Amino acid sequence: MSHLLIVQPSALEDAWEAAFYLEHREPALGGRFLDELERCYQYIRDFPSGFQQRRGGFRHAPVAKFPYRVVYEIDGGTIYVYQVRHTSRKPSQRFGP
Repeated sequence: MSHLLIVQPSALEDAWEAAFYLEHREPALGGRFLDELERCYQYIRDFPSGFQQRRGGFRHAPVAKFPYRVVYEIDGGTIYVYQVRHTSRKPSQRFGP
């Protein structure tokens, strides 16, 4: 059963910034990133506990083929996505490494 997944505005902004950056590096790369990100979201919907819980209750899911991860939290039957973060970016205090 798929859970409800809500992408917070900050995570949407992260995703679009990453796609824009990648698209300017190589044509179609931004689109491929967004496709992989959607696959990651679907996996999280289907298996919300599929990634280890970290500090603060947040989970980090890798985006296949790209050095990005999705930071999310499960609250009941709802999944909240807070960040789409490059893996070399300094971790935030709130969401952890």
